[in-house]
Amino acid sequence: MSVKLRLVFGVFSVLSVCFSGTGWGQEDRTKQEAIEQMRQVAKAMKQCSEQLTGSSSGDCYTLRLYAGPPTNLEWDVLPSKTVRSPFQGIVEFTLPTRTERIDPPNQSAKAHQKCAENEAELDAMGASTRAEMADELAKKRSRMAR
Repeated sequence: MSVKLRLVFGVFSVLSVCFSGTGWGQEDRTKQEAIEQMRQVAKAMKQCSEQLTGSSSGDCYTLRLYAGPPTNLEWDVLPSKTVRSPFQGIVEFTLPTRTERIDPPNQSAKAHQKCAENEAELDAMGASTRAEMADELAKKRSRMAR
C-alpha cells in the first residue's frame, strides 16, 4: 500500500524581488536560489530511509508498521503571489507502507493452537480489515472468559 502526498513550501528566498529594485537580473538570481533550495529539499527527502511508524502487540503476534522511503519524488518551483515568499516549492511523492508480523518466540502449543483458531475465524470473516476484526475477536473472547 502507498499514499501519494503533495507538500507545498512557501518560504524559499530571503531576498525579495519587490524590494530589491534591481530588476530582472535579481529575480533570476532569486529564482535560481529557490530552485537550488528545492533541489536540496528533494535530495534530502530521497535519502530518507524506511521508518517504523507504529507497533501493536498481542498474545498471538506483534505487528510493526513501516512507512517510506519516499518514491516517485517530483518537485517544482513556481512563482508565488506573496511579497514575503516570491516562490513556492512543491514536492509530490508516494510513501509506501508495509506491515510486518512477528510471531512470539517460545509460544506454548496451547497458545499456538488458540492463535491458529483465531486466524481461521478471521479468514472465515473475509478479513478486509484484519486489525479491527482481531481487536473485536479479542474483546469477544475476553468477555466470554469472564
